[in-house]
Amino acid sequence: MERAITGRITRGGILCSCCQGETSVWTFEKHAGSDLRQPYKHIYLPRKHKCLEECQIDAWQDTREQKRWCKFLYVPKETAADQNDDACSVCGDGGDLICCDKCPSTYHLSCMNIERVPQNDWFCPYCVCKFCGLVVEKKEGFKCSQCDKKCHWECFQEFSKENLDLNPSRSYCGPGCQEIYEKLEVSLGIRNDNLAKYSWRVIHQMDIPKDKEVAAAMNLYLENNSKVAVTWMLMNEAFETITDRHTGINIIQSIVYSCGSNLTRIDFSRFYMFVLEKDDEIIAAASIRFHGRGIAEMPFIATEMAYRGQGVCQELIRVIESFLCDLKVKNLVIPSALETSDMWKRKYNFTEVSEELKKEISSYNILMFPCALRLYKNLSASIADGGDDIEDDQTDIKNNLEPQKEQAEATARLEHGPSSG
Repeated sequence: MERAITGRITRGGILCSCCQGETSVWTFEKHAGSDLRQPYKHIYLPRKHKCLEECQIDAWQDTREQKRWCKFLYVPKETAADQNDDACSVCGDGGDLICCDKCPSTYHLSCMNIERVPQNDWFCPYCVCKFCGLVVEKKEGFKCSQCDKKCHWECFQEFSKENLDLNPSRSYCGPGCQEIYEKLEVSLGIRNDNLAKYSWRVIHQMDIPKDKEVAAAMNLYLENNSKVAVTWMLMNEAFETITDRHTGINIIQSIVYSCGSNLTRIDFSRFYMFVLEKDDEIIAAASIRFHGRGIAEMPFIATEMAYRGQGVCQELIRVIESFLCDLKVKNLVIPSALETSDMWKRKYNFTEVSEELKKEISSYNILMFPCALRLYKNLSASIADGGDDIEDDQTDIKNNLEPQKEQAEATARLEHGPSSG
């Protein structure tokens, strides 16, 4: 039987007036005896004279909030002699750089394994065909909806042996990218309760639907976007502000809100946030971006202060690795401060990237900071074993080993290390 109950909105949910217990929005609806499963639409805020759904839409459409997730348009100064970027797309540092002749991206010769400056036109990995290595003009090919790599139509038909879904809105360079994209889409915003003490979900900034046909999914959109905003609050508290010294953007904020850009190096539109929750309260979060089945990157991970030292970060990493293994992603790459690299190696089984992997990394847009060290974890053995040994690997990690306590202090210094340019 439905009954009217009151409560106070908190960061963790709603503090019920009748039982003094803090519950999630969904539990609060059940507590009132409702089975409509539309809590945002039926929870009313008297002071605002609106339902929670309307308040969330207003908050998401607020000018300050919209600025956080708007696309960054890179426009060089008219007076600048060089119209290209001032940082290497591979290592993030400045210095002597070669410029792509089709986009603003720049690279160190050494980062691209090039011995001499090219005498002819040179194009970056995101302007050439994934298969043949030649530049792709707009009408000659397409860009993969998952990894952003370009392909000539003719090369794709020649090299691809799969019947992939190709349409004007989504195209994929291979079955791996299609599987990753589709799994992320069906997982978006969905709560997973397959852990002993916590739940987890994948979130990503969504545009609020205007079509009445998708109004039924409004709860999912609103809850997802609200959790993106809460995740930003968690990350902002865990890390000092990291500002890209060349463009001035807030890097962590842009990653959390999946902000796009016409400059490949700071195009974060393909980032997803993996969050761990306790009763719908976000207690840990990590940023993940997929580069096909070869590499996924995790530049940031953080735990809510009150939950540090309780094995929460360990649990989130286990969830992420299991998700990657299900998609047959071979390597998880992170940028580590030098002073925390030993911790990642000893406690989480990461190691320095091999020369072979360095070559592969150079062809992708993977976030890196000056004075940082790239580490990776090979998941191939876990993939072969069906992911069973991931949990076994984590049993050697004590519950009080949370990397972000050291990492948060060190990462803030990465962007301000010595630069040669």
